[in-house]
Amino acid sequence: MHTPQTQRGSSLSLGFMYSESLALGLLLYAQANQSFKNMLAEHVFPNEGQLQTPPVPKTLPLLVPQDKITAQKRATWVLKHGSKEAVQILQEAVKDKPYESPKAVVLGITLGVLPVGVLGHDKPGKKVTVISKKDVSDTESIIQGGLRCSLNLLERSIHNAGGELQKIDPDMSDWFFGEKNLEFFKASQDTIGNMYRELSELDVPHALITDEHGPTMIAVSPAINPETLTLDWDLEKINS
Repeated sequence: MHTPQTQRGSSLSLGFMYSESLALGLLLYAQANQSFKNMLAEHVFPNEGQLQTPPVPKTLPLLVPQDKITAQKRATWVLKHGSKEAVQILQEAVKDKPYESPKAVVLGITLGVLPVGVLGHDKPGKKVTVISKKDVSDTESIIQGGLRCSLNLLERSIHNAGGELQKIDPDMSDWFFGEKNLEFFKASQDTIGNMYRELSELDVPHALITDEHGPTMIAVSPAINPETLTLDWDLEKINS
């Protein structure tokens, strides 16, 4: 009998570290929120050079903060614990003429297609999103798998922080020290596999459960609001 395996996410071909992906999300947010850009400019000096990054994955809008408080927490964490390249991205964000973002991303923010809180309203309650394979009908199995996935997600965040809980990324920290909410969806196995690959490009923390046929469940960092995932993937919400 095959034992399901849990895999922790890691960055793949594009070479982004998570702090760099968060910084790119903040860069886009700063273009839509002048007050956040002004706040950031009080702590970051513009970079004199030209920002050089790999091609930005189409899933980057998932990491644009949904409110100013989240943006501030992420910026503080990136400045304290992010890579040198992540800090350079924030330096780009405060330029008068910043990084040229993909037009589709900018239009999504401007027209309100992306759920970005440009007026600075805090979004309550961080949630870990759990997506189960559609043909899993046993509610107890889904709940137990979700708990297992979310625990692996937390373990990865602590590992990435060098074992120091106070250094984990702010979204996971808010979730862990908050209500630890989970939100469940169903999707096809192909969708779960695609989510794994595309989230890995941004090094977004996640945990994957597989069996002999492939992926059966994935848990996604609370950095990504559950509703935004439905913009890119065909997900069916599981009502509690």
